[in-house]
Amino acid sequence: MAQRSGKIKGAKEKYRPAKQEGEVYVVGIYEKPLNAYFMKACHLFRRLLPGLLLMPFLVRAENGGPIASNVPLNEISVRAYRYFHKAWPAIKDEVWYKTGKEYIVSFRNDPHHKKAYFNLSGFFLYSIEYYPGKDLSADVAGVVQKKYPGYQIGIVTQVSNQEKAIYYLKIENSTSIKTLSFIDGKLEVCEELINGGPSGS
Repeated sequence: MAQRSGKIKGAKEKYRPAKQEGEVYVVGIYEKPLNAYFMKACHLFRRLLPGLLLMPFLVRAENGGPIASNVPLNEISVRAYRYFHKAWPAIKDEVWYKTGKEYIVSFRNDPHHKKAYFNLSGFFLYSIEYYPGKDLSADVAGVVQKKYPGYQIGIVTQVSNQEKAIYYLKIENSTSIKTLSFIDGKLEVCEELINGGPSGS
């Protein structure tokens, strides 16, 4: 399988980190035996050595194995990359995506699934987190249970810009399924459906 070289955008060090798997580039520890480079000119070896030394550091910094991306890593904003690892230092399953409008990084964090969004200049926009109702904060859960007693809280979607969070919640009982929004302390119904699931009878 072909290998290709890449580096984090804006960094001076040259990396040779990637294995191509379809359209996903995976960063890992450099695998080619180091002694192969002694057969080449010394100036070439000196150019490659910084990348060889730094690559294991990049892998260890993620605390969860390799980084994956739908583009070569030199197309990922170094500003977004640095902000992401400062905001979420202990993550797993890190995957970066670049679209025509933004960068998106998908990851897992204790143990919720999250996505963080950045503009193409690398500035943070917002994050989306998905988790079960049992992990909802006690304050928000209390408001829901007070207004809708007898309902079970299902999947929660939390959208945050690091200053403010809004919540979308699925709740249900034996007859009804509701989608709620919780914004600035106000609980509103976004959607309501008849629960066609099996009853206990």
